[in-house]
Amino acid sequence: MVRYDDIHSQCFKDTVFVYRENRKGGQLHVPAFVVELEAYNKHKDEADCASR
Repeated sequence: MVRYDDIHSQCFKDTVFVYRENRKGGQLHVPAFVVELEAYNKHKDEADCASR
């Protein structure tokens, strides 16, 4: 479950944006999800993403 504080983190915004843009561009779920994970991993050292 996503907490309210999480939806305001830069990590959350980046990952949701990347996924949404890839899906709008015609990508299927799995390829869009893989790109989203790459965006998420760019934030893995930040405190707001480290707990997930």
